[in-house]
Amino acid sequence: MDAVVLYWYYRRRRKIRRYWQHPLMAQRSREGAYSLLMSQLRGDESKFFNYFRMSMSTVDELLKLLEKDLKKQDTRWRKSICPEEKLAIFLRYAASGCSFKDLHYTYRVGVSTVSNIIKEVSRCIWNNLSEKFMRLPTSVANWEQIASGFNKKANFPTVSELPTENISDLKNH
Repeated sequence: MDAVVLYWYYRRRRKIRRYWQHPLMAQRSREGAYSLLMSQLRGDESKFFNYFRMSMSTVDELLKLLEKDLKKQDTRWRKSICPEEKLAIFLRYAASGCSFKDLHYTYRVGVSTVSNIIKEVSRCIWNNLSEKFMRLPTSVANWEQIASGFNKKANFPTVSELPTENISDLKNH
């Protein structure tokens, strides 16, 4: 029992942080993907589209709609991440499906910061665009129309269209 308690106290101790901000992250403004790559991508529409899976005009329009909600105030200790960079991180995640660690090293922000940015931008997109572009279906016929359209485009049925005779009943044991 004593060994368990000692192990619990050992695991509970906090690591002493060596840095306020890791030197790798401190170089974000000079060497991060946003500062190095965005100006070059904006010079070539096809490369921009290949990287973000969206045209420059669509990204600019989206940024205009989300900018005021994504803007944070700078503090004495550090500058906030600009809305353009947040949107770039989110779009790269959505376009490539790469991991938070990949985005962490590419954009030189913390892993938890990447996670928070993805959540924040997703929430802003839903709050600002859901009424206009992402209406929920109101009837069964609308749901079925969307499901059949998805099946045609993706060549993959939705859960409601799967044959149920091949799925065994789940039982609580």
